[in-house]
Amino acid sequence: MKLFERAVLHIGGEKTGSTSLQHRLDLSRELLEQNGFYLPKTGTHLGNCWGFAAIGQYHPKYSMHHQMTQATQSHEEAVEELMDAYKAELSDARANCDTLLLSSEHLQTVVDLRGIRRLLEWLATITKQIDVVYVIRRQDQIIQSLFSTALRNGALMEPLVQHKTVARMENKRLNHWTAITQYLAFPHIVPITIKPVRYRPLSDGDTFEEELSDALGIPGNLPRSMEQKNLSLDADAVRFLATLTHPEMRNEIQCGSNQLGEIIDTLEKTHNGRKFHMPNHWAREAMLPFGLSNQRTSQAFLDDGYPLFTQEGFRMYPRMDSLTIAMSKEEFFGFISEREGLRETYGELSMDLASDPFDRIKELMTISSE
Repeated sequence: MKLFERAVLHIGGEKTGSTSLQHRLDLSRELLEQNGFYLPKTGTHLGNCWGFAAIGQYHPKYSMHHQMTQATQSHEEAVEELMDAYKAELSDARANCDTLLLSSEHLQTVVDLRGIRRLLEWLATITKQIDVVYVIRRQDQIIQSLFSTALRNGALMEPLVQHKTVARMENKRLNHWTAITQYLAFPHIVPITIKPVRYRPLSDGDTFEEELSDALGIPGNLPRSMEQKNLSLDADAVRFLATLTHPEMRNEIQCGSNQLGEIIDTLEKTHNGRKFHMPNHWAREAMLPFGLSNQRTSQAFLDDGYPLFTQEGFRMYPRMDSLTIAMSKEEFFGFISEREGLRETYGELSMDLASDPFDRIKELMTISSE
């Protein structure tokens, strides 16, 4: 039986442009296959190969398969069905393609060691070697993006104001050393090469896309990503949305889920370039747990001084007495008037509201330096 020459596992990390890459790959399937790369259809949604992440889960609390399919069978039964479906699909693909191409940030966040072992043992039956591609981004930037994502998804924001809570909840997403080395725990199963990529901002997007394509080994003539996905909100939009969606505002302003989705789309399209920055003390407290693992990551996988957070890194942040992630009544309605397209999206909204709920929200959503 012919084996793939290699399998490329792009495992994220999260908040590093994975969704944009996956859309690009999904739209380029025909061109990829012409160049010897096969992106599976089974267990894949818009280029995200979630099915392989499900195989990498061993008796999980939250099954990736159940989340994506609403299946009723057990997780283990679902995984067996997935592997059988992959076996049938990939047996034909190996005849024409040398490289199996997989991308899912869930391969970083939802997998566990026993699941990874099962995944690698299964991959060893269909490929000669594995390249693990992982994009490394500073943790403070990841937290800012996760904060914005949680806000867009309707999360209750008050707990997220506590920086230690964020760092603790998102530990697996933030610890690069753990994300990478969990795939190196079983070197006897199949040869694995780690290919780290430094994350770059949108202003340097072409360079980042080229470096990521080189690590993946995909041809350079694929269509460029025309649209960035899951963009973080700008600082003003964060404060506006935190105010609009706060429970204190529910009885004051009616905003259905469809309307909220349109508002978020408008806010993403009109990004004003101002970032939501964490205060100095928040960055320091949230990032300190990752100082040692970042040093190990830099020494083992990076060689150009990429500025991962260390114990001194918090000095780059502005010093603030406090930070308020909410708007006053005047700021709120002023933002609606000034942000292009927002009034049309929002519709008519009476300004005859009391200031009290805005004042309560600002008090609850203020990060103190103490």
